Amino acid sequence: MTNEFTKNWRWNGKVVLITGIGGQDGSYLAELLLLKGYKVRGIVRRASWPNTKRIDHLDIFDPKYGKKDESPFFLLYADLADSVSIRTVLERIRPNEIYNLAAQSHVGISFDNPESTFNYNALGPLRILEAIRDMKLDCKYYQASSSEMFGVSPPPQNENTLMLPQSPYGISKVAAYHITRMYRNAYGIFACNGILFNHECISENAPIMVRKKDSKIISIRRIKDIRKPRSKGGNIQQWILNDLEIWDGEDFVSLNCITASKRKKEDENFHCKTINTRHGIIEITNHHNMLDENKNKLKSKDVQI
Repeated sequence: MTNEFTKNWRWNGKVVLITGIGGQDGSYLAELLLLKGYKVRGIVRRASWPNTKRIDHLDIFDPKYGKKDESPFFLLYADLADSVSIRTVLERIRPNEIYNLAAQSHVGISFDNPESTFNYNALGPLRILEAIRDMKLDCKYYQASSSEMFGVSPPPQNENTLMLPQSPYGISKVAAYHITRMYRNAYGIFACNGILFNHECISENAPIMVRKKDSKIISIRRIKDIRKPRSKGGNIQQWILNDLEIWDGEDFVSLNCITASKRKKEDENFHCKTINTRHGIIEITNHHNMLDENKNKLKSKDVQI
């Protein structure tokens, strides 16, 4: 059996390991790297209820590859809190690139569970980097850092902005940021940080408030009315924009880029739901985050008629 990401797959000679592969960013990254010809390996924690919905369509073994280790994609069990399991995975697959996207990523919960947050978010990267150093593994390491590291430092922010985190989550990410920097400087490991701000996919039917940069005319438009995705072509499409601003809740800021990703129609996470509210009508996908009356996060699929 094959899928759209592996049917024309030809190995480019590189193996990649993704932690946090079951999340939004990990699943998209896995698809992109498969299209580029990587052997993609992901680690997941053993759980009684697996959280792999976003990547189940990739985890298909084709007998034509012979041994499983030769297949384009598969998952392994490991835990960032367990250095032995991390080293076992690295010794088995000997990756050329590692993307550490795994974390306890809920800021609010980090106040309730600060110790485990540090164990995964700060000591997890330390365990990976120490294994790379000790094994003399020739690979590139990417650490997913967070805008929460800046805390109360005012925007605009860049790599030189003072980091004043205000949560255990933010502090743990600062620790991981400096651990990554230290292993790069002290041991010559190719290790880099990517500081990620809020990013989330929304339906092409989602209405947004935009303003023309030249005329300052404000309008509410659906995303697909700004740029309609191509029905044919790549699974990931991207357009660079320079003539629009978008309302972010406080001010109009430049809308620089629109990215579209195709998904299988039978994936229930990407079914559209229409919700009538006192402030209007919105269309969102099942896995989109919403806030209830107490400002607690819930998935739109849990909103009932």
